[in-house]
Amino acid sequence: GTGSDNADTKDIETTKSAWTQLFEDSQAPEAWLKTWEERIKGNTEASRKTAVDNNNNWQETMRTSNPEIIPRNHNIEHVIAEAVNAEDYAPFEELLEAVCHPFADNPADIKGKNKNSDSANTAIRQRLMQPPEPHEEVTMTFCGT
Repeated sequence: GTGSDNADTKDIETTKSAWTQLFEDSQAPEAWLKTWEERIKGNTEASRKTAVDNNNNWQETMRTSNPEIIPRNHNIEHVIAEAVNAEDYAPFEELLEAVCHPFADNPADIKGKNKNSDSANTAIRQRLMQPPEPHEEVTMTFCGT
């Protein structure tokens, strides 16, 4: 290896050490890190190409493991405000329907209380996936996070 490789390795080890020190029991994050490192060793360009060749398996795994819709704090605050201030429960019903189907790609696949058209459901889902605008940021929740 080169001097640069040695510097990179030292930086990585320093970062790992600092990270594991954040935990009371450093063995737990070290064990997780070892498992993660073993897993990513297999995540080479060749393995990604094989996955793509095998019907985009890795993309499917990622798509089905990472929901499009999550109950974002600013959306929760919005539905609470609408229910309390305007007695309008439609935003709550929309959010509930969306989080009950967080992986749905096609709004036509979602059949619940929601009687919206597919295009309306698409618009609702797109809105719920957006990060908060600066004026919508929730800086304190009831659980203190």
